Amino acid sequence: MFITPPVELQEIQLLNLFHLALTPLALRLIGIIFRVLGSLLFSLVAFYFVKPNKHKNLFLAATGLMFFLSPWESLISTFYLVQSILIFLLLVVLKFKKRILLIPLLLISIFFLYKTYAPTYLFTNKLSSSNLLIEINDRQKADYLIEGRKFVIPRPIRGVIYNKQFLAGNKILNQFISFFDFEHLVSPLDSYELIRLSGISPKGNLPLFYLWDIPLVIYGVYLLTKENKNNKKYVIFLFFISLIPYMIFEKKLLPQTAFLTLIPILLIEPLAIYKIIKLKNKIPLLLVSLLFALSIFSYYTTFYFSPQTYQKPESYLYEEISKWLYNNYDPSKTYIITNKFGPTDKMVSFYLQKTYSNVNFEEFDLSEKIPQKNTYYVGLEGEFVGHGKNLEQRTLPEHLNIVDKITGQEEPVFEYGKEIWIGLYK
Repeated sequence: MFITPPVELQEIQLLNLFHLALTPLALRLIGIIFRVLGSLLFSLVAFYFVKPNKHKNLFLAATGLMFFLSPWESLISTFYLVQSILIFLLLVVLKFKKRILLIPLLLISIFFLYKTYAPTYLFTNKLSSSNLLIEINDRQKADYLIEGRKFVIPRPIRGVIYNKQFLAGNKILNQFISFFDFEHLVSPLDSYELIRLSGISPKGNLPLFYLWDIPLVIYGVYLLTKENKNNKKYVIFLFFISLIPYMIFEKKLLPQTAFLTLIPILLIEPLAIYKIIKLKNKIPLLLVSLLFALSIFSYYTTFYFSPQTYQKPESYLYEEISKWLYNNYDPSKTYIITNKFGPTDKMVSFYLQKTYSNVNFEEFDLSEKIPQKNTYYVGLEGEFVGHGKNLEQRTLPEHLNIVDKITGQEEPVFEYGKEIWIGLYK
């Protein structure tokens, strides 16, 4: 039934915001349409940006393909429909040179992000006077205890050492610098242990660029500073404008909030690509093409065929539970489906495009509560045998048969197991 990658909760929230009823397939098709149109527009924008005098058709094809197969664009067009539409609108503004429309577009972007994520993920909340004061006081207490002081530093000196304005400026600077962390941009899964300590989870955050994009961007920046000063100023201006949404929200939402920076960063690469195309020696072109092909194969096999390796476990489990219910629904039975790891009711209702009166969404604990007769229970292992370790060695309630299992790759809830069990109590 569901032939698309798992849908994200953010997509459901946005559809509910606009009171839209779209199927998973329709949602994905709209993303593909904007991705194709965006690729065509990007190639035209890049054409006017670089102004190639040779190999024009090859240049258009190469830049359009580069945008279409970009990991970041793939991620956005697949899971973040509104962001994909806003990128398309940005390309329209650049194509028709209506720079005055950049500010309204920026405000619209912030509005949709705020409606989806606020107030939970607002970075600006950390800059409020009350939150800064709390952190300053906590730092003073920690320093006092760690250093074993026998006296309190005089108030004027404390005002210099523990300063709210300095702390706020330091947070803003760190937020800005964090965007340039290449491990976040090109290898989140490979750097899992490091990245999860820095506040951004690799799960659900695929590479935003291929690894070989970095030398191309560096070469493009070199060419930009050397050959075209007007374009240099324009790209720098566009880059800083596009970083504003990222600066308003927390770092963990990098792909969702820094999406507009895709355009100014990718606009730098066509300069490098064009120089490589023009070279008489075709070895660099063949090398770039080979790296491109290998990166695409690695990325897309993971993206479409192994969603559990990159997506948060909940997204995969929502879809699999919906599939099982669609294929095994029996109106004579009662169903109790867990919402232990998130709003299962919203996600299942979206996938099935309907609700059932005999399907209830709630947490349960069959290790302490007697199951209802003639009822299917769909939940995590720990909800059947009690949470903890070695769940597979525990005993199931009597007369409860496990009829099916959905296997995940990691625990969505600590010590509740990786699997979803479907049990029938007769």
